[in-house]
This record gives sequence, structure tokens and C-alpha cells, in this order.
Amino acid sequence: MILGIICNTGKPECRSILPSFLDWLASLGVKYIADEALKSFLGESPDAYYPRERLGEHCDVVLSFGGDGTMLSTVRAVRDFETPILGVNLGGMGYLAEISPEELKERFRDFLAGRYDVEDHMILEATVDNDNMQRTYYALNDVVVDKGAVTRIIRLRISIQGQFFNTYEGDGIIISTPTGSTGYSLSAGGPILEPTMQGIIINPICPHTLAHRPVVISSDKVIEIETDPDISHLMFVCDGFAEQMLKPGAKIEVKRSERVVKLISMKGKYFYHVLREKMRWGI
Repeated sequence: MILGIICNTGKPECRSILPSFLDWLASLGVKYIADEALKSFLGESPDAYYPRERLGEHCDVVLSFGGDGTMLSTVRAVRDFETPILGVNLGGMGYLAEISPEELKERFRDFLAGRYDVEDHMILEATVDNDNMQRTYYALNDVVVDKGAVTRIIRLRISIQGQFFNTYEGDGIIISTPTGSTGYSLSAGGPILEPTMQGIIINPICPHTLAHRPVVISSDKVIEIETDPDISHLMFVCDGFAEQMLKPGAKIEVKRSERVVKLISMKGKYFYHVLREKMRWGI
């Protein structure tokens, strides 16, 4: 087995934890390669370096050290290869990055012993038709259309399966996967879904009327978002990355992708336990 290493070196914990962990891996005879951005930090210790977007092609499992933001950037990098990802949480809430620094070696022994599951997480495929130019994006958590630099309420027309559904007035809309339900959508009042289930959340951001509530639909449905023909400078955001500014009348088609993201879940780590712990329920 060859491991691929990605790390957010902007976090002090990374600089204190990663070198000793990699020395420990080497003592076990585990081979690993690393994101070439880590070369000045790790020196000659990895077996090889590759650009982050090619790392998944050359390893069996990717270890992502950081927070959920690092996990999302890791997903973007290795998505085309469907390489399983195991996250080490050096951030805050850390729903995606499963292992804490305190349990790193213990959990990794479990991993080497095969005490883990590989879970398929659905992702969204969003095709943006912006001023007659099309581009397709993929998101593990969510795609968002928000008002960007616009200071007034915006209007978004939503259709499902080609049938008009609603016109939302407010600050924008979040289209979220079950995995993303504990992210931005949750902050906007959306429901929490079990991450491996199949469903899509349509969640308005600060709607002008309280009648506009989050809705969960089947994941086999296709959603179309059409922006107001009189308003420009709206922003299209994919997994927290601002991708492009939308022209008036832009259209975004969102659907479940045929691709999946493979996340490693350790035995004994149950979503409901993690959720209760993170949300501090019953404490």
C-alpha cells in the first residue's frame, strides 16, 4: 500500500505532528508519497512528490491533514481517480476529517489492520450556462448562488425536472448533498441528513418570506436555477470556492453526479456519535 500525504501547513499542528508521524510510518515500512507543495517542509523523507492533482493517480489512499476545508480541496484534487481519503482533523468542527491528532497512531494501527469501511458519498454535478459559455463543476458539500456584491434582494427561479417549483427572493440559495448538510446549509437553517443517504437539499439563504423553507428532494431529480435577467454580479460558489460571477439570466443545472467520493470511516466511529459530540447534544 502506498499512501499519499496532503497537509495544510498553515496550521501549527501540522508542523508539530506530521514529521514525527511520517517517521513512525517509515519505521513500520509503510511507503508514502506527498503533495509537491510539501517539499520544502518534508525534504527527502517521502518516496516521491507529485502535483496535488496527480497524487491520487499514484497512491492507494490519501491522508488529508487539516480541517474540512483541506478535505474539500483534497477531494477536488483526487476526485477523478476516486482514491479513498482518510482525514485527520487539525481544524475546528471537522465533520469530514474523522481522526483527531490524539488518536492518530491508534486509529492508523486500526487502519493497517483493515478495521475500516470505505463509504461512497454522492457529489453534485453543476453545469453553468453563463453568457452562452458552459462549464461543469463538481461538489461534495454544496453549490451556492449568492448575491455577491449586490446589496439588494435577488430573485432566483427554481425548476425541478423541467417543472417550475418556486421563485426565491433573498440572499441566494444553497443546493447541498447529505454530506454537506452539516456545513453551510446547516448554518442557514437546513436539516441534517445522514451523509451516505441519497437526497438533495434546496435551502434558501435569508429568504424574504418565512414561507420559503428548506426542502429535501430525491437525488435522481435535476434542479435548474435561473438568475434574474436584470441583475448581474451574482456569485457561483462550489464547495466554498468562488468559481465565477454570473451574468443576468444565467442558468445552472444541478444533479447527482455518476461519480462518487470515497471517504474512509474507521470501525466504531458512528455518524450519530460524531454528530452528538460535535453538536454537544446531551452533554
